[in-house]
Amino acid sequence: MNGMNSVRLRIMQTFFSQLTLDGPLILALAGGVLVGNLIAKWTAQLCAGTFRLCPHCRSTYPWIQHLPLIGPLSARGRCHDCGQPVDGCSILLEFSTALLFAAFTIAYRQFDCQATAEVLPGVFWHDARLLFHLLLLGLLVAATATDLRDYTIPDAITVPGMLLAVALATTAGDLQTIHVWVDWSLENRTQHGPFLPGWISTHPHLHGLAWSLAGLTTGALLTWTARWIASRVLGREALGLGDVTLMAMIGSFVGWQPVVFVFLLAPFCGLLMALTVRVLHGRSYIPYGPFLAAAAAIVLFSWGKIWMWEPTATFRLRDQFGDPVGLAMISTIATVLLILLLGSLRVLRGASDVTLPFEIDESNDAEEATPQGDDSPGIDAPAEGESVSPEDAREVDPRFESEDQ
Repeated sequence: MNGMNSVRLRIMQTFFSQLTLDGPLILALAGGVLVGNLIAKWTAQLCAGTFRLCPHCRSTYPWIQHLPLIGPLSARGRCHDCGQPVDGCSILLEFSTALLFAAFTIAYRQFDCQATAEVLPGVFWHDARLLFHLLLLGLLVAATATDLRDYTIPDAITVPGMLLAVALATTAGDLQTIHVWVDWSLENRTQHGPFLPGWISTHPHLHGLAWSLAGLTTGALLTWTARWIASRVLGREALGLGDVTLMAMIGSFVGWQPVVFVFLLAPFCGLLMALTVRVLHGRSYIPYGPFLAAAAAIVLFSWGKIWMWEPTATFRLRDQFGDPVGLAMISTIATVLLILLLGSLRVLRGASDVTLPFEIDESNDAEEATPQGDDSPGIDAPAEGESVSPEDAREVDPRFESEDQ
């Protein structure tokens, strides 16, 4: 027992000795607060059309209410004119973004969470890749906020994100998480490690373009294929186009190999989060976008461990990415897991007799806006083109009653 305690003590001492509040960490915290504030304004503009006006009395918020941290605290969650509660997402987004940026900075700089045997960037590009992935995390926070708020992932988030990722990867030529092609299979392993095409080192900017575009294409195709298969198996749309563009954006930042793992991990994130929300809050619908974002964050925080994982002496996960059969098996497993998740959640929802792609909070006022039709219908949404009769709608949402009257 004493031996175990001493081991734990040494591990804790080693961990906390590396958590120094150096300049990059302080900058990550401060930058996270600022970025979270901008994300709150951006998502409010995308979802509500404005971030400057009170949704109740339409009065303009004072300038102090737009400041990071100070603004939300000074307002105390209420409009300064009418006193009605206003959206409190700003302070939540500021804190969560700051903590996410700080945690990733620690994982990246102190623990080298993305280190692999093949990618060895210089000091400058190593730090530049940190900023590159902080940009992705900020975009994931914005996409998650809109998907949870209005069940939609706007193209205004994902399309500029894709274009920016491709442009930066091409210009820099050394932002890749893993090279566009790495073959660790036994027959191609060389004396110095895996097989790498020679043009990668001689044409870095071309490689950056190919790497980012390959990730974009893989993310979009995997999600589109799963969307098509799930709609045929379940009889209704289960993923939206917003999920497709979100995965394309993620792939453009991380490359095609990591985005395969994002696709593979997302159903596990979905099942865990959906069951938790079901038990705690009784909700039977959650959009799928946050699961994709959570899986992408997990891959960013642990890419080095994932890629270099060797569960046995004869099996290494990275070997499968030089083998077309292995790649096909991984993609098939991920698609099957996603369909099983969607099917199990549909069974769970069957007990609640909910037929609309959003949840109803009985305590909400009738004038609250109904969630919009979704770019990202998420789990178990109505089939494309499927309509809901007024009688069914009134059974689910009493607000339709008042609208008819």
